[in-house]
Amino acid sequence: MIVKAMEDFEKLSFSEKAAFFNRLTLYPALSLMAWCHPDMGSRLLVPNAGITALFMFAASMFIPERNDRILFFGFATLTLLASLVQRFKRWREFRRGVRQHSYYLGTAGSRWWLPKFLCRRRWPERFFEPVVFVGIGIAITKIAPFTGYWVVLSGLCIGLLEHLTRRREEDEQRDMVDGLIKAELQTDTVERFSEPAPASNRPAQRSGAIPTGLGSDIAHKLKRRA
Repeated sequence: MIVKAMEDFEKLSFSEKAAFFNRLTLYPALSLMAWCHPDMGSRLLVPNAGITALFMFAASMFIPERNDRILFFGFATLTLLASLVQRFKRWREFRRGVRQHSYYLGTAGSRWWLPKFLCRRRWPERFFEPVVFVGIGIAITKIAPFTGYWVVLSGLCIGLLEHLTRRREEDEQRDMVDGLIKAELQTDTVERFSEPAPASNRPAQRSGAIPTGLGSDIAHKLKRRA
């Protein structure tokens, strides 16, 4: 069964694989993004953040160390509360007519104090945040191993999610440019064959009509007899 699943996965296109990894990396990433990206899209949060929180609540029951279990349970609670607050804010903004993509990944809070030249092309979300969270997770592993490893995993998933999303958006933009080029070529072809060719350049065509009326010689003889 596993071999069959691997074979089916290899048959997927890059965009389909990217969508699969996007979904897979989204859940660990949301445990951090729900409270460090304060403007995430509504449909990205619901129900994904709730599923992540429920998984974290269930996983906390199997953590052997008490301090680690309490810390991880608190982490899950913070994730759930932050996602609910954001969902309520998106609902209010939607009622006020604020335009925002419902699957927006959100803006990193670190943009408020980072220099502007470091905030281009989502660099804080793609590079700065994953590195910081991985470092924090490694530090936490000394006092709470399970929680620390989860933070490391979540930080890595944020970077991977951002990379895959940017790659998909670039592919969509290239597809649109390719479509524009194809449309221009098709328009040129239609215009070239739709315009009538000059009379001098038209090939002589044989008419299939049957000649009718009197020939010039017969008409001349009829005039002499008259």
